Amino acid sequence: MSSLSVAGTTAARTFAARAGGFFPPWTTSRAAYPLGYMAALDGARGLMTLGVLLAHTRMALFQGAMVYMDIFFAMSGYLITSLLIADYEKRGSISLKKFYVRRLLRLYPALATMIIAFVVICWGYSTDFHARLTEAAVTFFYLMDYWRPFVGTGVKYLGHTWSLAVEEQFYLLWPLIFIVLLRIWGLSAKTATVILGLAAMFWSWRIWLAASGAGIPRLYDCLDTRADALLIGCALAVSLKVIDLAAYPKFAAFCARALLPLAAAGLAWDSLWIRNFVGITTSHPCSLRYLAQSSLSA
Repeated sequence: MSSLSVAGTTAARTFAARAGGFFPPWTTSRAAYPLGYMAALDGARGLMTLGVLLAHTRMALFQGAMVYMDIFFAMSGYLITSLLIADYEKRGSISLKKFYVRRLLRLYPALATMIIAFVVICWGYSTDFHARLTEAAVTFFYLMDYWRPFVGTGVKYLGHTWSLAVEEQFYLLWPLIFIVLLRIWGLSAKTATVILGLAAMFWSWRIWLAASGAGIPRLYDCLDTRADALLIGCALAVSLKVIDLAAYPKFAAFCARALLPLAAAGLAWDSLWIRNFVGITTSHPCSLRYLAQSSLSA
Protein backbone atom coordinates (compact mmCIF):
# COMPACT_ATOMS: atom_id res chain seq x y z
CA MET A 1 0.00 0.00 0.00
CA SER A 2 1.41 3.40 -1.01
CA SER A 3 2.03 6.17 1.47
CA LEU A 4 -0.74 8.16 -0.23
CA SER A 5 -3.21 5.35 0.34
CA VAL A 6 -2.14 4.99 3.96
CA ALA A 7 -2.54 8.72 4.48
CA GLY A 8 -5.97 8.63 2.85
CA THR A 9 -7.11 5.70 4.98
CA THR A 10 -5.86 7.37 8.15
CA ALA A 11 -7.65 10.61 7.25
CA ALA A 12 -10.88 8.77 6.52
CA ARG A 13 -10.72 6.93 9.84
CA THR A 14 -9.97 10.18 11.67
CA PHE A 15 -12.94 11.89 10.00
CA ALA A 16 -15.24 8.99 10.83
CA ALA A 17 -14.14 9.01 14.45
CA ARG A 18 -14.71 12.74 14.74
CA ALA A 19 -18.09 12.49 13.02
CA GLY A 20 -19.08 9.74 15.41
CA GLY A 21 -18.06 11.97 18.30
CA PHE A 22 -20.03 14.96 17.07
CA PHE A 23 -22.41 14.34 19.93
CA PRO A 24 -21.01 13.71 23.42
CA PRO A 25 -21.60 10.32 25.06
CA TRP A 26 -25.30 10.08 25.84
CA THR A 27 -26.13 8.93 29.31
CA THR A 28 -28.94 9.44 31.76
CA SER A 29 -27.18 7.90 34.72
CA ARG A 30 -27.61 9.39 38.19
CA ALA A 31 -24.17 11.05 37.97
CA ALA A 32 -25.06 12.87 34.75
CA TYR A 33 -28.51 14.03 35.84
CA PRO A 34 -29.73 16.79 35.79
CA LEU A 35 -28.30 18.16 32.59
CA GLY A 36 -26.06 20.91 33.85
CA TYR A 37 -24.70 23.32 31.23
CA MET A 38 -24.69 22.15 27.62
CA ALA A 39 -23.05 24.37 25.01
CA ALA A 40 -24.90 22.52 22.23
CA LEU A 41 -28.23 23.37 23.86
CA ASP A 42 -27.35 27.06 23.93
CA GLY A 43 -26.28 26.82 20.30
CA ALA A 44 -29.58 25.21 19.28
CA ARG A 45 -31.55 27.87 21.13
CA GLY A 46 -29.53 30.63 19.48
CA LEU A 47 -29.99 29.26 15.97
CA MET A 48 -33.72 28.76 16.48
CA THR A 49 -34.07 32.27 17.88
CA LEU A 50 -32.39 33.68 14.79
CA GLY A 51 -34.71 31.62 12.61
CA VAL A 52 -37.80 32.93 14.40
CA LEU A 53 -36.55 36.53 14.12
CA LEU A 54 -35.92 36.09 10.40
CA ALA A 55 -39.37 34.59 9.89
CA HIS A 56 -41.01 37.49 11.74
CA THR A 57 -39.12 39.91 9.51
CA ARG A 58 -40.31 38.14 6.39
CA MET A 59 -41.73 34.64 6.17
CA ALA A 60 -39.97 33.96 2.86
CA LEU A 61 -36.59 34.15 4.59
CA PHE A 62 -37.21 31.15 6.81
CA GLN A 63 -40.57 29.46 6.29
CA GLY A 64 -39.74 26.47 8.47
CA ALA A 65 -39.22 28.57 11.59
CA MET A 66 -42.81 27.96 12.64
CA VAL A 67 -41.84 24.54 13.94
CA TYR A 68 -39.21 26.10 16.21
CA MET A 69 -41.87 27.20 18.69
CA ASP A 70 -42.88 23.56 19.16
CA ILE A 71 -39.22 22.68 19.72
CA PHE A 72 -38.83 25.49 22.25
CA PHE A 73 -41.85 24.24 24.18
CA ALA A 74 -40.67 20.62 24.10
CA MET A 75 -37.26 21.72 25.39
CA SER A 76 -38.91 23.72 28.15
CA GLY A 77 -41.02 20.77 29.25
CA TYR A 78 -37.96 18.55 29.28
CA LEU A 79 -35.76 20.95 31.25
CA ILE A 80 -38.39 21.90 33.83
CA THR A 81 -39.34 18.28 34.43
CA SER A 82 -35.65 17.44 34.78
CA LEU A 83 -35.35 20.03 37.56
CA LEU A 84 -38.44 18.65 39.29
CA ILE A 85 -37.05 15.11 39.08
CA ALA A 86 -33.72 16.22 40.53
CA ASP A 87 -35.52 17.84 43.47
CA TYR A 88 -37.70 14.75 43.92
CA GLU A 89 -34.71 12.43 44.03
CA LYS A 90 -32.78 14.66 46.40
CA ARG A 91 -35.56 15.40 48.89
CA GLY A 92 -38.06 12.63 48.27
CA SER A 93 -40.58 15.34 47.39
CA ILE A 94 -40.88 18.47 45.26
CA SER A 95 -40.61 21.87 46.94
CA LEU A 96 -43.22 24.02 45.24
CA LYS A 97 -42.06 27.12 47.09
CA LYS A 98 -38.48 26.67 45.90
CA PHE A 99 -39.59 26.01 42.34
CA TYR A 100 -41.97 28.98 42.10
CA VAL A 101 -39.48 31.39 43.67
CA ARG A 102 -36.78 30.33 41.21
CA ARG A 103 -39.13 30.80 38.25
CA LEU A 104 -40.24 34.19 39.59
CA LEU A 105 -36.69 35.46 40.04
CA ARG A 106 -35.66 34.13 36.65
CA LEU A 107 -38.51 35.62 34.62
CA TYR A 108 -40.03 38.67 36.27
CA PRO A 109 -37.04 41.07 36.64
CA ALA A 110 -36.40 41.23 32.89
CA LEU A 111 -40.12 41.34 32.09
CA ALA A 112 -40.80 44.09 34.64
CA THR A 113 -37.90 46.14 33.29
CA MET A 114 -39.25 45.88 29.75
CA ILE A 115 -42.79 46.78 30.82
CA ILE A 116 -41.64 49.81 32.83
CA ALA A 117 -39.64 51.08 29.86
CA PHE A 118 -42.61 50.41 27.58
CA VAL A 119 -45.02 52.36 29.80
CA VAL A 120 -42.65 55.30 30.17
CA ILE A 121 -42.12 55.56 26.41
CA CYS A 122 -45.84 55.21 25.70
CA TRP A 123 -46.65 57.86 28.29
CA GLY A 124 -44.49 60.29 26.36
CA TYR A 125 -45.37 59.34 22.80
CA SER A 126 -48.51 57.18 22.55
CA THR A 127 -51.79 58.69 21.40
CA ASP A 128 -53.75 55.95 23.23
CA PHE A 129 -51.99 55.59 26.57
CA HIS A 130 -54.93 53.79 28.23
CA ALA A 131 -54.78 50.99 25.66
CA ARG A 132 -51.03 50.69 26.15
CA LEU A 133 -51.52 50.40 29.92
CA THR A 134 -53.98 47.58 29.32
CA GLU A 135 -51.49 45.88 27.03
CA ALA A 136 -48.77 46.23 29.67
CA ALA A 137 -51.03 44.78 32.39
CA VAL A 138 -51.99 41.80 30.23
CA THR A 139 -48.31 41.15 29.60
CA PHE A 140 -47.31 41.55 33.25
CA PHE A 141 -49.85 38.97 34.41
CA TYR A 142 -48.95 36.53 31.61
CA LEU A 143 -52.35 36.53 29.96
CA MET A 144 -51.44 37.47 26.40
CA ASP A 145 -51.92 33.94 25.03
CA TYR A 146 -55.66 34.02 25.78
CA TRP A 147 -56.16 37.77 25.49
CA ARG A 148 -55.32 37.84 21.78
CA PRO A 149 -57.81 35.16 20.64
CA PHE A 150 -60.65 35.95 23.07
CA VAL A 151 -60.40 39.74 23.50
CA GLY A 152 -58.16 40.80 20.66
CA THR A 153 -58.34 44.54 21.31
CA GLY A 154 -55.69 46.82 22.73
CA VAL A 155 -52.69 44.76 21.60
CA LYS A 156 -50.31 46.61 19.33
CA TYR A 157 -46.73 46.12 20.52
CA LEU A 158 -46.52 43.24 23.00
CA GLY A 159 -48.41 40.47 21.25
CA HIS A 160 -45.22 38.43 20.98
CA THR A 161 -45.37 37.80 24.74
CA TRP A 162 -48.00 35.11 24.16
CA SER A 163 -45.25 32.49 24.31
CA LEU A 164 -44.06 33.81 27.69
CA ALA A 165 -47.62 33.50 28.93
CA VAL A 166 -47.80 29.88 27.77
CA GLU A 167 -44.55 29.11 29.57
CA GLU A 168 -45.56 30.80 32.82
CA GLN A 169 -48.96 29.09 32.94
CA PHE A 170 -47.20 25.79 32.32
CA TYR A 171 -44.76 26.53 35.17
CA LEU A 172 -47.72 27.24 37.44
CA LEU A 173 -49.72 24.10 36.66
CA TRP A 174 -47.24 21.38 35.72
CA PRO A 175 -45.50 20.90 39.11
CA LEU A 176 -48.89 20.28 40.75
CA ILE A 177 -49.87 17.73 38.11
CA PHE A 178 -46.45 16.07 38.21
CA ILE A 179 -46.61 15.70 42.00
CA VAL A 180 -49.94 13.87 41.65
CA LEU A 181 -48.50 11.55 39.00
CA LEU A 182 -45.46 10.79 41.17
CA ARG A 183 -47.63 9.97 44.16
CA ILE A 184 -49.73 7.55 42.10
CA TRP A 185 -47.12 5.83 39.92
CA GLY A 186 -43.77 7.16 41.08
CA LEU A 187 -40.92 7.78 38.67
CA SER A 188 -41.82 5.01 36.26
CA ALA A 189 -42.60 4.12 32.68
CA LYS A 190 -46.30 4.28 33.59
CA THR A 191 -45.89 7.94 34.48
CA ALA A 192 -44.23 8.65 31.14
CA THR A 193 -47.03 6.79 29.34
CA VAL A 194 -49.70 8.80 31.13
CA ILE A 195 -47.94 12.05 30.21
CA LEU A 196 -47.84 10.99 26.56
CA GLY A 197 -51.54 10.17 26.81
CA LEU A 198 -52.22 13.70 28.06
CA ALA A 199 -50.20 15.09 25.16
CA ALA A 200 -52.31 13.06 22.72
CA MET A 201 -55.49 14.42 24.31
CA PHE A 202 -54.38 18.04 23.81
CA TRP A 203 -53.26 17.25 20.26
CA SER A 204 -56.72 15.81 19.52
CA TRP A 205 -58.33 18.86 21.13
CA ARG A 206 -56.42 21.16 18.78
CA ILE A 207 -57.51 19.11 15.77
CA TRP A 208 -61.13 19.40 16.90
CA LEU A 209 -60.77 23.16 17.31
CA ALA A 210 -59.30 23.49 13.80
CA ALA A 211 -62.07 21.37 12.31
CA SER A 212 -64.61 23.54 14.13
CA GLY A 213 -63.27 26.67 12.48
CA ALA A 214 -61.19 28.15 15.30
CA GLY A 215 -59.08 31.14 14.29
CA ILE A 216 -55.31 31.25 14.02
CA PRO A 217 -54.69 33.03 17.38
CA ARG A 218 -56.81 30.40 19.15
CA LEU A 219 -54.93 27.54 17.53
CA TYR A 220 -51.48 29.06 17.75
CA ASP A 221 -51.27 31.11 20.95
CA CYS A 222 -53.00 29.31 23.82
CA LEU A 223 -51.67 26.96 26.47
CA ASP A 224 -54.24 24.25 25.73
CA THR A 225 -53.24 24.21 22.05
CA ARG A 226 -49.52 24.13 22.88
CA ALA A 227 -49.62 21.70 25.78
CA ASP A 228 -48.84 18.65 23.63
CA ALA A 229 -45.34 19.92 22.77
CA LEU A 230 -44.66 20.80 26.42
CA LEU A 231 -45.87 17.40 27.60
CA ILE A 232 -43.79 15.52 25.03
CA GLY A 233 -40.75 17.16 26.57
CA CYS A 234 -41.98 16.21 30.05
CA ALA A 235 -42.48 12.59 28.99
CA LEU A 236 -38.99 12.51 27.47
CA ALA A 237 -37.45 13.70 30.75
CA VAL A 238 -39.19 10.93 32.69
CA SER A 239 -38.38 8.30 30.07
CA LEU A 240 -34.68 9.12 30.00
CA LYS A 241 -34.59 8.87 33.77
CA VAL A 242 -36.38 5.54 33.88
CA ILE A 243 -34.36 4.06 31.01
CA ASP A 244 -30.62 4.71 31.20
CA LEU A 245 -29.40 4.91 27.62
CA ALA A 246 -25.86 4.19 28.81
CA ALA A 247 -27.03 0.59 29.24
CA TYR A 248 -27.83 0.48 25.50
CA PRO A 249 -24.74 2.05 23.86
CA LYS A 250 -25.55 0.99 20.31
CA PHE A 251 -29.06 2.42 20.48
CA ALA A 252 -27.77 5.61 22.11
CA ALA A 253 -25.14 6.02 19.39
CA PHE A 254 -27.77 5.46 16.69
CA CYS A 255 -30.05 8.11 18.22
CA ALA A 256 -27.20 10.60 18.50
CA ARG A 257 -26.19 10.17 14.87
CA ALA A 258 -29.79 10.29 13.66
CA LEU A 259 -30.65 13.56 15.41
CA LEU A 260 -29.00 15.90 12.91
CA PRO A 261 -30.39 14.37 9.68
CA LEU A 262 -33.83 13.96 11.25
CA ALA A 263 -33.86 17.61 12.34
CA ALA A 264 -32.74 18.75 8.87
CA ALA A 265 -35.37 16.59 7.17
CA GLY A 266 -38.10 17.86 9.49
CA LEU A 267 -37.19 21.49 8.88
CA ALA A 268 -37.03 20.93 5.12
CA TRP A 269 -40.45 19.26 5.14
CA ASP A 270 -41.96 22.04 7.22
CA SER A 271 -40.55 24.68 4.86
CA LEU A 272 -41.84 22.80 1.81
CA TRP A 273 -45.30 22.43 3.36
CA ILE A 274 -45.59 26.14 4.08
CA ARG A 275 -44.23 27.16 0.67
CA ASN A 276 -46.58 24.89 -1.27
CA PHE A 277 -49.77 25.19 0.78
CA VAL A 278 -49.51 28.45 2.68
CA GLY A 279 -47.51 30.71 0.42
CA ILE A 280 -45.36 33.65 1.36
CA THR A 281 -48.34 35.77 2.42
CA THR A 282 -51.08 34.69 4.82
CA SER A 283 -53.56 37.47 4.06
CA HIS A 284 -55.89 35.26 2.02
CA PRO A 285 -58.47 33.25 4.03
CA CYS A 286 -57.41 30.01 2.35
CA SER A 287 -53.83 30.68 3.37
CA LEU A 288 -54.92 31.09 6.97
CA ARG A 289 -56.73 27.78 6.86
CA TYR A 290 -53.62 26.04 5.56
CA LEU A 291 -51.52 27.85 8.15
CA ALA A 292 -53.73 26.35 10.86
CA GLN A 293 -53.34 22.92 9.32
CA SER A 294 -49.58 23.30 9.08
CA SER A 295 -49.40 24.25 12.76
CA LEU A 296 -51.11 20.97 13.57
CA SER A 297 -48.55 18.99 11.61
CA ALA A 298 -45.58 20.74 13.25
